[in-house]
Amino acid sequence: MSATGEPISIKEIQSGDLLIWTRNPYSPVSDFIIRTIGVLTKSDYGHVGIAWKLGDLNKEELFVVEATIPEVAVNRVTEDRHFYCVQADVMWEESLRRFLLDHVRMKYGYEDALRALWGKKARHDDRVQCAELCHGFFEKAGILLPEEYRPKDVVRNLSRVTGNPVRRVILES
Repeated sequence: MSATGEPISIKEIQSGDLLIWTRNPYSPVSDFIIRTIGVLTKSDYGHVGIAWKLGDLNKEELFVVEATIPEVAVNRVTEDRHFYCVQADVMWEESLRRFLLDHVRMKYGYEDALRALWGKKARHDDRVQCAELCHGFFEKAGILLPEEYRPKDVVRNLSRVTGNPVRRVILES
């Protein structure tokens, strides 16, 4: 599945939207994992995370809550790491913020990356893989997706449920 909608400006992304990657130019290991998941699942997408805007109206910055080795983290979205978005239209509220913060620092390793490849959930409560984290977030937000836990499944299912297409993100110059 490649981007199907009109491109979206990074400024249009809201907290709770699904962010999607095809590669990671900053980490050879992460890039290999993302590309491998994409190839073996026959998808353009190998990694997903949840958008989180922080700041005030004068200066908002886009972050992503994502499961990356070695743990779930809140990372600033960099302007040279190309990505995609499915707008989720969630009502951002304290319970969603708390859900994400409760997952920060959960462990994520190579075994978890393999689970993302096969669409399996974590076997322990202290671990999570990227698609599982996003699936749980949308469930908490009241968006019920089929119980499929590969990045391509979360992308496809969220797009179907919300009616919003995958859109390539245009970075501001």
